[in-house]
Formats: sequence, structure tokens, C-alpha cells
Amino acid sequence: MLDDQYRLEVLGLPADLPPVAAAAFRSRLTRGTRELFDETGLSEISLVVRREGAPPQAQEHALDLDQRMSYFRVVPPAHDFSRLVLPPDTLEELHRAVDAVRLRHLVFDTWGLRAVEPHPRTAIGLHGPPGTGKTMIAQALAAHLGKPLLPARTSQLESKYHGEGGKYLTALFEAAKRADAVLFVDEAESLLSRRFESVGQGAEHAVNTLRSELVQHLDRHEGVVVFATNLVRSYDPAISSRLHHVLVPAPDRAAREAIWAAHLSTGLPLAEDVSPAALAETGDVVGRDIKRAVIGAAVAVARRGDGVVRHADLADALARLLAQRPPAGDQVTEEERAVVAEGLRARRNGG
Repeated sequence: MLDDQYRLEVLGLPADLPPVAAAAFRSRLTRGTRELFDETGLSEISLVVRREGAPPQAQEHALDLDQRMSYFRVVPPAHDFSRLVLPPDTLEELHRAVDAVRLRHLVFDTWGLRAVEPHPRTAIGLHGPPGTGKTMIAQALAAHLGKPLLPARTSQLESKYHGEGGKYLTALFEAAKRADAVLFVDEAESLLSRRFESVGQGAEHAVNTLRSELVQHLDRHEGVVVFATNLVRSYDPAISSRLHHVLVPAPDRAAREAIWAAHLSTGLPLAEDVSPAALAETGDVVGRDIKRAVIGAAVAVARRGDGVVRHADLADALARLLAQRPPAGDQVTEEERAVVAEGLRARRNGG
């Protein structure tokens, strides 16, 4: 109420707006509205105030399922298993996950296990340091299964309006189902994290609701879902127990040599002194670093104009990248490995 004469209704404040900010907004709007009525003699006024370029709230609420699905697009996979350089244990875990899909009809239909698990699922959690090839793995899985890839990021599922995130999540899974695509959710830390134990803000309630809805979608979706994350220590137990966890470690020296060799065998004009083994001696390097170093060296040589890539060109390009690298984030720790083990135990026990 403005006073005994006028009633002020404020509709559409975002659920995650802090209470202090909401109170300040209402207070300032109240003062301005009362002055407007007093000066103009108006009896009623409706306002829609929107920052330039922002989508109207009503427009987002009005989107139907097909419109939300259009935000997500399938793409053909760009890599296959032949491009992956991974430890044998990691490759075995990936092939195990692929075989769970390939043999699904035999195991669940012919052998009758659908009575135990009506909706057999294959949900994979890839975790490890940045740049180790998690996106390539998702593409290789899709290529091996002969399916397109439906990539998404957690940010595409977020909305400042309460309840909208769940609608985008539903649209994402439906889009993957209709396209028979491998669903790949990158940067999935915030989506997979533990739910808030005490909910004091609308945003916290929305996050908990979204994670609960994710569990329901995972239980019903019979396609392949791949999540990629750099950390696993904060996984929600209900989600963790539904994932086939695969660690994607930083490459050791032998793996770095293989990655260098793969990137240097693409037709680059190499000098005789270029040695993948020598380049691999530089540690704390992942596949993304090697790819960027090769491209950087090639561009530098092209600018120089002599048409030959030397060892020094590659070493210098790598050194520049490492010098520009921000401080390393958390690496996979023994604590995180324990969380994965806990999730696997819960999965085996039918949790």
C-alpha cells in the first residue's frame, strides 16, 4: 500500500534478488509513484520497465517446449577414438560405457533386466584438469555410437526467473531424445554440486529444485549423457551415484610425446631437429597446450616466411603459453578420488 488511497503491486521481481535490494526497489518506487499520482491526478498506471536489450520476462515465461528446445543444436562429432591419447584404464572405462549402450537390447530386453531397470541409462561423469580432452572424449563417444552430439553448458539452463531453469532442463533432455543425440553438458560443476541444506534465498531453492529435476531426468532418459567437470569433491550424492565416473588425468611424458606426434603429423613442414620426445620433456602440459603451441608456432613461421617449423619455434610457442597461464586451479586430489569411489559403491549397491 502507498497509503489509504492507493495500492502498489510490484510483479516480476526475480526470485534471486537479495531482500535488501528488493526492499530498496519497492521503497524508491513507492515514493516516486505517490508523487506522480499527486502531481497528475491519475487514478491508475501500469509500467513495464526493462533494461535495453534484455528479454521481457513475459516473453521467457511464454516460451513453449519447442521454442526452448531451439536453444540447443546438435552438431556432428569432430573426433573419434583414434584421436584420443589416454591411459589404458581410462580407455577401458570409456569402452565399458559405450558397450553398455551397444549391448542394451540384449541385456535389458532379451535377458529381461528391464524388469529390474525400466529405464536403463548411461550417464558418464568426466572429471580432470582443464585441457585434458573431455570435450574430445564426448565427441568420440558420439562418433563411436554413430550419433550426433548435443552440447550444452550449465549457463544455458540458468534463468533469473524462478522455475525457468527446470523448463530449459526439460527442453534439453527432450531435444537429445528427439535427435537421438549424445547429450554433453560442459562446465557442469554448479549443476552437479551438493544441494543447499538450509534454503534462505529464492535462488538457493531454485538451485535445489533444478538438481532434483536433473535426478528425475537421469532416471527416465535412456540416451547417453556426458558431464564434464574439473572438480568432483562437491558432487551431490544422488547425482554422483547415477554417474559412471571416468577420470581424465593430465598426460604423463609418454602421453605428451604421443600428443605432440599426433599434432605434428598433419602436413606441417618440419625441420629435422623437431622431436616429439624432446618436446614432451616439458611437464605440466596438457593436450590443449600442445595444440595451441603447434598452431602458434605455425603462425609465427608463416609470418616469418621461411616455411620451416623448427624445434625452437615449438618450444618458444609453448613457453609463451605457459608464461601466460593463470595460476593453476585445484587438481584432482585423493579426497576427490574418494568421492568418486563412494559414488561407484552407491551405484553398485543400487542407490
